[in-house]
Formats: sequence, structure tokens, C-alpha cells
Amino acid sequence: FLDKSLLDTLHYGKGWMWDEGSWWYAAPISALSVNDNCIDFFVDSGEIGDPAKIDHYPKTGYIQLVNNSVTVSDTTDLRKFKIERDWVERTNQFTVSGEILDTASTDTFYRNINDPAQFAGTVFKELLETHDAKIKNIRDWNMSGESDTIAIHLSDPLIHSAFNLMNESDNLTAELFIKTMGISGQEPGNWKDGIESVRSFLFEKVGIDTSVIRIADGSGVSRYNLSSPDQIIRLLTWVFKKGPKDHFISTLPGGGWEGTMEERFGSFGNSIRAKTGHLSGVSCLSGYVFSTRHGPIAFSIMMNGFIGPAKPYQQLQDNICRILLHD
Repeated sequence: FLDKSLLDTLHYGKGWMWDEGSWWYAAPISALSVNDNCIDFFVDSGEIGDPAKIDHYPKTGYIQLVNNSVTVSDTTDLRKFKIERDWVERTNQFTVSGEILDTASTDTFYRNINDPAQFAGTVFKELLETHDAKIKNIRDWNMSGESDTIAIHLSDPLIHSAFNLMNESDNLTAELFIKTMGISGQEPGNWKDGIESVRSFLFEKVGIDTSVIRIADGSGVSRYNLSSPDQIIRLLTWVFKKGPKDHFISTLPGGGWEGTMEERFGSFGNSIRAKTGHLSGVSCLSGYVFSTRHGPIAFSIMMNGFIGPAKPYQQLQDNICRILLHD
């Protein structure tokens, strides 16, 4: 039995784009989640004329894979290589199409799945079966107080999950955090109550006027979120002066680190610790600059309403941070 009753059954947040499809950053939210509710596809070229070689993790029969790709030796009219899930019909059939060069190195694609609880249950069932357990069926069920404890697993400390959230922009973790904050008594965790907890904290502890901001989800995927650099800087300042400063800063990506800052500020390292934020037409960067001249500086840069790639705007953000660091 799969008991997912800790959180409500809304898999997608308010204001999420309906056509985000199978992209990893829009994975469905569930109390039962595994591997970011995604399949990792590892792709290598095959022999010329043959399909690409594709392996995946977790190894599971939960998905179906149709490989229509072709390995080629010429880039002329190269058809884009794609791995897509049939998200319109809410199935877990993945279709591979397009072309891959025979000289291509191994690449990894991350795609989300439909029905995360069944996904987690299937993977768990298959793992148990490798140890000779006999399991016939998987069913959703609210066990409440009817079950006996067989085993308890303790995760790594919460800061470990926060580090991954911030460094990889792990939206699923952010949404699980905020829904968990919404758990009250017998009521399952949900966005409404979790967001209210955040708003109360921002108003009562940090002193932010929450009547002029809108929080729609935990990750920022929703287009309904509205804030300004002023509120972000107020929060960053509060954390630095009154909050768990060291823990918080440790979760922020540094320049040149693996993750969202891997290719930015490589020569400055920990002198710039910041969180990125990106949607189509939106590019943001907020955090701290540790200037040898001025000391720590909280900053927030929000850019939106543009068409085309975000790279020029990210370069402008980087230049602003360099000025804060050196001038």
C-alpha cells in the first residue's frame, strides 16, 4: 500500500504553465517521491544508421521507451535529438527522436514522470523483488493508524536537502518544503497553509510588508509570484544579522561551483554567494558579495520582460557584482 496522505493531491502549483510537459523542473509534487520524480536517460551514439544507445535510471518497468533516433556522421540538416514523454495523455511512454553524431560524447537527459506515488511504489517493489520478496499489486491507501512499523529510515539533516535545493535549483524539494510547512493536525500539507506560514514569518520576524508581495509556490515556477529587490534585500539582511547566517550562506552557490553558478564568477569563488532565478523572459540573481573594501553586501537583481536568450542579462548581472566586489 502506498500512503501519500502526508501532503494533498495537487501535483502542480497555481500559475505553472500547462505546457511545461516532461521537463525535470516541473516534476509533479507528491509525499511519495523518488529521484526527483524523474528518469535519468544516459545517451551514447550507436553505429552509423543505428539508434542511439540509451540507458536509464532508475531501472524500472514503470516506463516504456520508443527509440526512433538515428546515429549519423554528418551535421548537415541535423535533426534535433529529443526525449519526450506523452504528457498530454498522462502516460509514461518516452519517445526518442532526432539524430545524434557518431562522435558525440555521453549526455544525460532528465525527464519527469506521471503519478509520482506509483513511480516510487514501483521502484520500491522492484528493489524488494531483487531480494526475493513476493509482491503482487501496488495500491494507494491511507493507512492512518492501522499499520505496524517495520523499519524507519532517517534522512540526512535538512541542511543537506537545502544545499541541493539552492545549488541545483531543485524545484521539487522547494515545493516539498513549503507543503510540509503547511501540515497542521490531521490536515495534509498544502500550498495554501505552507505559504501562509512563510508570509507570517516574513511579516512578523523579518518586518516585510507582505501586502505588496505575492507568493504562489515554493520554487518560483509560478508566474503569479511577485516581489521586488527591496524585499529580497530586507530578507537577506535579516538572515545575516539575526538569522541562521552560516547555515544559510553555506547553501548559496559560490562562483565556479558545480550547479547554477558553475560557469559564473569562476575566479571569485566564495567572494560571491548567490541564488539564481530563471524563467522565460526573467533572469534574477540575489545573495551576498563579500567585498574586501566594504565588507558583506546584500544585493538583488531582477530582470524581466525581455525576449530572447538570458545570457546578455546574466553578463550584466555579473558585471554589477564585479563592481560591488571591487569598487
